[in-house]
Amino acid sequence: MLGKLFRKKMRLTHTEDLAAGTMSVQEFADLNAGVTLYYSTPFGEDRGGRTRMWVLSNHENDLQHYPAFTDKAACNRFLASIGRQGFLIIEGDLGSLLDSLDSHTLLKPLGVVIDPQSADPIVIDPGVRVSAGTAE
Repeated sequence: MLGKLFRKKMRLTHTEDLAAGTMSVQEFADLNAGVTLYYSTPFGEDRGGRTRMWVLSNHENDLQHYPAFTDKAACNRFLASIGRQGFLIIEGDLGSLLDSLDSHTLLKPLGVVIDPQSADPIVIDPGVRVSAGTAE
């Protein structure tokens, strides 16, 4: 039990390979399955008290992505800046986040964007899930 409490947080690796196109998104997801990410629940209230699904849209290709962050404070700032109210921040890993998208029909077509406000956000395409046997 203490091992889980004091588990070392893994950081993203191979980001340069992904950006250069020398690694596929699937390979990147498999290698980073255990990386710690921060995100919130997909459904929540806005400032007007209306419940909605909180995703980011790419208007160029009509794809939607679920925002996740490598830093808890950045996650908190982002959610507050877009008008999300009463949110909780979940600490999980990339593999579990991708798997959780299969839990609801509205979430299945989503991808994930890691650090969406950074200079180089990492985009995990819709449908990418961690391959069996690669998650730690």
